[in-house]
Amino acid sequence: VQLASEVQKLQKPLPDVKCATVLLFDMTGANILRVQTTKSQKKGEWSEPGGKLEIGEKPLDAMARELSEETGITVDGCKMLGKVYDINCKANFYVFQAKVELHPIVQPGDSVVKAEWTPRGEAAENASFRLS
Repeated sequence: VQLASEVQKLQKPLPDVKCATVLLFDMTGANILRVQTTKSQKKGEWSEPGGKLEIGEKPLDAMARELSEETGITVDGCKMLGKVYDINCKANFYVFQAKVELHPIVQPGDSVVKAEWTPRGEAAENASFRLS
């Protein structure tokens, strides 16, 4: 009976959690902005800026809001790269790419401990997700 209840739990549909994140490149394209967050799911881990969509919010708007809240940076001209499922967060992520023309001063928000420009290769090795 216990095994049957465990199987039933596994068959329940996963919640449709939607998030947006951005691969933000510096003006040279050699570095990506990463943040160390205080959010419970990824506390202390380095990841790309992003977070959950609010009710009725479009993915692009959520990405822009989260980037601004977490780093104080605003961007124009983003490109959507795709949508990935993060098994650790149990969420669907809309992934965007953007580039800043100047090296902006990063102003970490309430949920961010640190923000750093990380060399592109190092960031790819430690990315929160993989695009196929």
